[in-house]
Amino acid sequence: MGEKENEKSIKSGKKIIIVFILIAIIFASFGFYLVYRFVTDIPTETKEYSKIVATDEDKTGTYVKLDLINYMEFSKKDEGIDGFYLVQDEEGFYYIVKLSSKTQKALEDEYEVEKNDFSYELKGYLINLPEDVKKLAVDSLNKIFKGYSEESDKEADVVSTENLYRYVGYNYLDDSELPNSSMYIGGFILLFILSIIFVILAIVYRIQNLSTKMQKNS
Repeated sequence: MGEKENEKSIKSGKKIIIVFILIAIIFASFGFYLVYRFVTDIPTETKEYSKIVATDEDKTGTYVKLDLINYMEFSKKDEGIDGFYLVQDEEGFYYIVKLSSKTQKALEDEYEVEKNDFSYELKGYLINLPEDVKKLAVDSLNKIFKGYSEESDKEADVVSTENLYRYVGYNYLDDSELPNSSMYIGGFILLFILSIIFVILAIVYRIQNLSTKMQKNS
C-alpha cells in the first residue's frame, strides 16, 4: 500500500472512530435520560386507598397508601400467581394487594411482634385486576362472605367475578414495582449495551489506525 493510501486510510479510520464515539455518547445519553424519567416518575402525592375506593376514584396508575390490620394470602404459586393477598383495613373493608418478597417478610415480622395490635402501612400503585387473580379472589372471599340465595334459600356464593368490584374495587395495590419500570430498565440496559458495542468498535478502529501508522513509519 502506498503512502497516500495509508494517509487516506488513517484519516478515514479517524472519522469512523469519531462517528462511533458520537453514537456511543448518544445511546448513553438516552440511557441516562431513561434513568432520569424513571426517578422523576416516582410520585410525590399519595392518596388514601380507602377514600378513593369509596368514591369510585380508584383509577389504574394511582399511587396510594393503605393501613391494614389483617391479611391472608390467596396466591397459587404452582399456577404462576404469587404474592397476592386479601387485606383488611380497620373499617373492615377488604382489598387485594400484591406484595414483593421484601414486604411479605416485613409484614410477617411485624405481625409476630404486634399480634394484638397489628397495623401495617402499604404503599403502591393501583393495577387492573387480571381475570386469573379475580377468580382466586372470588373463591377466597366466598369463604368469608357466605350468604343465602333469595331464590333457593340455600347456601350460595355471594361473590362472583361480575360483582367482585363491590367488595374490593376494580384494582389491586402493587408495591412490588413502579409502572413501566420494566420498560425503563430494559431500555436502559439495551442502550447501555449498544453504547458499549460502539465504544469497542471505536477502540478496534483505533488499534487498526495505530497499526497502519506503524506500518507507514516502518
